[in-house]
Amino acid sequence: MTRRRWIADETSGNRAALVGEHARHLAQVLRAHIGQEFEISVEGHVRSARIAAVSPERVEFELGEAVSTFRDFPITVAISVFKFDRMEWAIEKCTELGVERIVPLIAARTEARLASAAGKRVDRWRRIAHQASEQSRRVLLPVIDDPV
Repeated sequence: MTRRRWIADETSGNRAALVGEHARHLAQVLRAHIGQEFEISVEGHVRSARIAAVSPERVEFELGEAVSTFRDFPITVAISVFKFDRMEWAIEKCTELGVERIVPLIAARTEARLASAAGKRVDRWRRIAHQASEQSRRVLLPVIDDPV
C-alpha cells in the first residue's frame, strides 16, 4: 500500500514538520495520531516518517530512511493567461504531469481585466500547485513565476 506523501514546511536534522493549514488538515480532518507513518518530501528527497507529535497547528515527524523516487523532468511551460477557472485547471494538470516551471504570460490577446487581475492570483496558483504536488506524490514543487 502506498503511503500518503506530504511536503515538509520545516526541517531540522532528523525532524520535519507541517504547520498551518497542512497541519490542521492532517490533525483534524485525517485524524492523525502519534506513530502513524507517511512519506515526507524534504529538500528534494523523500523519506519515510513517523508522527512524533500532533497539535491542530503543527504536526512533527521523525524521519526514517530514504525512499526511492522518480525525478521530474526539467520542463518549463509558458501559458497565456485566460479564464481563471481554466487557468487553475491547467496549472493543476501541468503540476501533476511533472512540469518544473510554469510561466504565466500576458499576451496581446489576453483580456485587459484578466491581465490586471493575474498578479493577484499568483498566490492562489501556487497553493493549487502545492496541493496538486502532494496529490500526485511529487518530490519538489513547481516554480510558478509572476505574470510576464
